[in-house]
Amino acid sequence: MSIEKELYIVDTIEIKDPILIKFKENGHYLNNVLVPKESLDYVRKDDTSCLNFLCSHNGYLFLLAAEFSCLVNNLLYYYPSLEHSRFYNKLQTHLRNAEQDIVLVPVDKNTNKLKEQNGWRYSEIYPRKFLLCLAKGSAINRCQGKYEIRFKNMDNVYFKVLCPVTW
Repeated sequence: MSIEKELYIVDTIEIKDPILIKFKENGHYLNNVLVPKESLDYVRKDDTSCLNFLCSHNGYLFLLAAEFSCLVNNLLYYYPSLEHSRFYNKLQTHLRNAEQDIVLVPVDKNTNKLKEQNGWRYSEIYPRKFLLCLAKGSAINRCQGKYEIRFKNMDNVYFKVLCPVTW
């Protein structure tokens, strides 16, 4: 389903052993790229660009329910008629209810270290089912915080986005 061409909700998918890759960009570690754990066996460690990873290694941009809700809510400003859409209202209700759900597997408090595979630092997550979407770079950038990955000069590029389905 298309929500006014900035966001296409494609389907729900399941990913076996999903993990969030840690990227260091602009001096901050970021958790925004989701891949199946087994895919790290085939990725070179020297390719540390988040954008390259997303484009060439079957990665997905990962948004929690609150972040994805921001993406959907921002569309209301540009397309006020969405407020009367049954689909839009149902999606927002599910996302609001899912905001408190625990998604990240806690790090071992004894070691306080992230897990690592083939030199890639990662965090594990609980959900295996995700809402798969295509989102325009301009829409994503409007919802990103100060310490999140920014995609400059890519406003008209669509990114594969996953939101965990916990409802």
